[in-house]
Amino acid sequence: MGSLNLVSTVSRDQLRNYICERLLAGGAVAAGVVRAEKMMIPEEARAWLAAGNAAGMDYLHEHLALKADPENVLPGVRSIVCAAFPHEVQWPPSPPPAIAGYARGEDYHVRVRRALETVAKELDERAPCRWRVCVDTAPLPERHLAVEAGLGFIGTNTCLIVPGVGPNVVLGELLVDLELAPTEAAPRPCARCNRCIRDCPGGALSQDGRLDARRCLSYWTTAARDAPPDDLRVKGGGRFFGCEACVAICPHVGPRYQADFFDEVATAVRIPEFWKMPPWRGAVYTELPAWRLARNQAWAVERQM
Repeated sequence: MGSLNLVSTVSRDQLRNYICERLLAGGAVAAGVVRAEKMMIPEEARAWLAAGNAAGMDYLHEHLALKADPENVLPGVRSIVCAAFPHEVQWPPSPPPAIAGYARGEDYHVRVRRALETVAKELDERAPCRWRVCVDTAPLPERHLAVEAGLGFIGTNTCLIVPGVGPNVVLGELLVDLELAPTEAAPRPCARCNRCIRDCPGGALSQDGRLDARRCLSYWTTAARDAPPDDLRVKGGGRFFGCEACVAICPHVGPRYQADFFDEVATAVRIPEFWKMPPWRGAVYTELPAWRLARNQAWAVERQM
């Protein structure tokens, strides 16, 4: 690649630092770089899928082999920039229709992509390159890459935990064909307080750090096509989109991210198709099929009565 020859050893460090600083200025709470290399598929991942823990998310089976090589996402990729963006959480959940913190306000896919693309275009002006931005949709092992890039560690709730912020983050990646200096991984273990296991309404978490999506209310309200088992429907607590109990209860959540919910939530469930009205318009869940939104609202109404 011609662009690689333009980047000296010194400027690799400078470009990495520039990229991370610009992402932090653009709203990220952690950023780092990892080399784009082929990865081994952990046997734990194969076993997790084989046990049926992915529920109806068939794409996880299809993407498993693709995730092992970043070349499948961007041919010629040399470096992957990882960034974490925070969101507020609330515990206990708000009155129905309860909505996970990551889904409030502007669609995080749009927000994170905008921040990453802004930095990518600035980088391209300094060191011409080919790049691609990914936000939760490409076959990349996001949490693994984020750990390797030094953003944080994986908790018992299976989420990436950013020190000083918590597991209340969404991730995005910038793939480039430049060889940037990688950041240092800083692995540390979860404290294993087991609060996330104790407070998961569906009992989806285990002490070995595994999530069973068949028992996860977030799965049932965001991805499932079928109705949940009756016992989970009762335990839903009026959740409309997402659950986030295992995130909000985590002791690593920083005080500034523990938020009160919108006043409109307590009454919004009485408004037909409330997701089409301000302040909900443009949120991540408005992109879901109308039948799923109507189904979720009906579940929330059941729990309010």
